[in-house]
Amino acid sequence: MHRYRHLMVGLARPESDAGLIGYAAMVARLGAVNEIRFVHVLPAPAGSAPAPDRDQTQAVLQAAVQPHLAGLPAATRVAYDVLAGPLVDRLLTHTAEQQVDLLLLGDRHGPGEQRTLARRLAMKAPCSVWLVPEGAAPQFRRLLVPIDFSEPAADALRVAVSLARLSGGAECLALHAFFNEAVVTYDGYEQVLRGQEQQMYEQFTEAIDCQGVRVR
Repeated sequence: MHRYRHLMVGLARPESDAGLIGYAAMVARLGAVNEIRFVHVLPAPAGSAPAPDRDQTQAVLQAAVQPHLAGLPAATRVAYDVLAGPLVDRLLTHTAEQQVDLLLLGDRHGPGEQRTLARRLAMKAPCSVWLVPEGAAPQFRRLLVPIDFSEPAADALRVAVSLARLSGGAECLALHAFFNEAVVTYDGYEQVLRGQEQQMYEQFTEAIDCQGVRVR
């Protein structure tokens, strides 16, 4: 079973991040993590305004999160961190310091600073990152895994089949899209001859333990 040791959840406004908190709790209930850490970064005070009280903010954070944590495995550790400083820098530093394996971030609809920050973190974080769309239901029904027959794609498929098995019936789909190599290439891409996709896929999955999950 693929297991994340440390899951970190970046909360922008704990009182309005109920969907993200519920999604993180769902992942933890599957038994896929050992620790779940909720983090909020305080904004820098404007002008001569006093700095926000960290202890009070942590109490608010904890009060917003705890109602969503019913049913977590008894061994799952839960932590609450309130940081201060530049948002992206503090989250990236904390991710490294806490040896986080998976970072969950909310991805709100439409343009906005929060969405831009989430995507910047996704590109720079030293761990796996999930962007949870606003309003996403806390469940796994169908998992889509883009594959290019590389080792990172194999790791993504391992994670997907593990989550599908833990969820008790989610469908797992593997998708390969051809690139025009004359236009775009990237490191790690392995050319696949047209007409040999099924053969390449079978070779690709030979080294992957699909845990009894049918991958279509």
